[in-house]
Amino acid sequence: MVLVSLLYVVIYRLTSMRNISILANVNHQNLKNNTLTDGEMLSVVKARAAMFEDSSHLVNEFIKTRDQFKFEESLVKECRLKPKGQMMIIDDRALTLSALDLHLGKIKSKFGDNFTLAVVDYLNQIVVEGGSNQFDWQPQIIVSKKLKELARKHDILICSPYQIDESGQARFAKGILDAADVALILDANTKEDCAISMDTTKIRGAAEMKFTSPISWDTLRISPQSVEKPKAAEKETKKSKKEGIGENPVDTPW
Repeated sequence: MVLVSLLYVVIYRLTSMRNISILANVNHQNLKNNTLTDGEMLSVVKARAAMFEDSSHLVNEFIKTRDQFKFEESLVKECRLKPKGQMMIIDDRALTLSALDLHLGKIKSKFGDNFTLAVVDYLNQIVVEGGSNQFDWQPQIIVSKKLKELARKHDILICSPYQIDESGQARFAKGILDAADVALILDANTKEDCAISMDTTKIRGAAEMKFTSPISWDTLRISPQSVEKPKAAEKETKKSKKEGIGENPVDTPW
């Protein structure tokens, strides 16, 4: 059991299970529980192979052997990652601003102009050296301003979720949005609606935006197409505000 778990970690060390689920369009729960069907496993293998150059022969070999561990080992040893379209995940549980600057600098020096976007998950978790609790309002404003400076320094876009209170305002300090060029509120609607809505609360130099995209909760894949916001979700939102439902979303990182 330990061996299987270790090998499972090896397969997905370059990307998270969520990303694999999205790229391969497979059921996320099956991937998480290691209960993929043969068809889903083949989709995962093809998604992994698509990240590397000259890897199609390994997919054909997997179809013959059905050995996903051998496939992953051969993929890493024999093939090179494609220079574009890659996603790097850095798991730093005590992320500071100086550490973030260092991480960004290393990636920029390695990938150059191919490095265009950094996602920090999430703003309220970044630690300010020498500061007080990271959930105090003053450190959070410092973090927000520093993220803007780092985006300019490394010539990239930096995106970071932030917490909101029951009124939809930024939790801890509204000032964290002063440095942001764009701020959006995300509404997952209801699970049955299979749609995610976004609404700008701030956008610098452009018109306000509202859009809703379909999402598959099985695979976590979000469609690039826009659809009309579910009416049922709009009614539920008004009802919740009126009755005071859901007034303590302190664990919601957006």
